Formats: sequence, C-alpha cells, structure tokens
Amino acid sequence: MEDRQTRLFLALILSMGIWMGVNYFSFLTHPQKKYRNKTNSI
Repeated sequence: MEDRQTRLFLALILSMGIWMGVNYFSFLTHPQKKYRNKTNSI
C-alpha cells in the first residue's frame, strides 16, 4: 500500500513540475508579444 502511495505522490509531483514548467515557458514567450501590442496601442 505504501509503495502505491509513494508512486502516486511521485507522479503527482512530476505532473505538477511539468505543468509548471510548461506554464513558465509559455509565460516567457507570450507576455512579450502582449506587451509590445500594449505599448503600440498607447
């Protein structure tokens, strides 16, 4: 039972890490374009 819990916990941490990494890289690429559009409109 403990082995199953540890595997679930590791899978959860891994998926959260991947999800946060994807969000971080998409955040780095997208706001620059939005920021340029905002500065152009002002």
